[in-house]
Amino acid sequence: MASEENEFEKKVKLLKQIFNEEYYNVKEYSDVESVVVTNVKSSSKPCVELSLHQDKTKLEYLSKCEVDKGGTTHLTKVIEFSKQINKPLELDDDASSINYKTNGGNERLSLYELLVLQTGKTWYNKFGFTNGTVKLYSPDIKKFTGMDYEVVISLSSRMGSPLSGKFEQFMVNLLSIYDQELDMNTLRKNIKAYLDGFRIKTVSELFTFIMERIKEICPNDGSGPNCGTEKSPLGDKKQKLISSFSKLIGHFYGYMWEYIMSKTNYEEPADATSKYAESSYIRNLVLQGKKKKSKKRVNKQRANKQSAKKCKRRIFF
Repeated sequence: MASEENEFEKKVKLLKQIFNEEYYNVKEYSDVESVVVTNVKSSSKPCVELSLHQDKTKLEYLSKCEVDKGGTTHLTKVIEFSKQINKPLELDDDASSINYKTNGGNERLSLYELLVLQTGKTWYNKFGFTNGTVKLYSPDIKKFTGMDYEVVISLSSRMGSPLSGKFEQFMVNLLSIYDQELDMNTLRKNIKAYLDGFRIKTVSELFTFIMERIKEICPNDGSGPNCGTEKSPLGDKKQKLISSFSKLIGHFYGYMWEYIMSKTNYEEPADATSKYAESSYIRNLVLQGKKKKSKKRVNKQRANKQSAKKCKRRIFF
């Protein structure tokens, strides 16, 4: 028991070195072998929560916690920690998000869904994590994000989706805030012509275009995007804009999976129960200096895919 406690204490000591005590507080809970890292300026908001198991490190929670580019900074530190202790790093769920300050409180956008629509990949993919479902259906996702956004809206309407009306109303609201000199009556009748002027055709280009304008409407103040917390008609419009954009992302993302499943024989990947289960295996190989998967591992993965259960339900992560 003493050796286990000593091992835990060593890990906590290393974390305190990686998370500089000038900027962070590291609090350990030895009874459950977990650690919570907070910002010294705002100790009520966790930056990182880790479970320090004997055979792995599990990332339970990750946040910017009022640090500019804090998500990237904190995840990089966690990855460095896992490398130094030579243990795999796992996470179960991708709850990555962008939190906007508005006069109605914080509004949250799913960064996970947004980046899939923009790039076909998730935020965690950039750091070497693998999502079983996104990896398996990567070609289908890429095809969808490269489709004409008008075709997607038209197809979704045939399936009873409210995407068309929500998209048009959102674009009018977005552009009325972004460019107040635009004639909204004219724009409302021909949003396509306006977007054509910027050569916006695909789903990916559309969401990139929208995000570029939202970044100008709600600039980063150092602790995150700020739409203005003052009570005013413009502040109200910005709050509703972010709220409606969150719903629009959800509608596009949801329809993407409906479309993919209608075109393919959906198979639930073997690692679907733990979305990033494979990432720990890959990271383990890197840590131990192995660069190639063994034939036995590859054959096992193929067998898993072939024997995976068919799934007809709508997929959300």
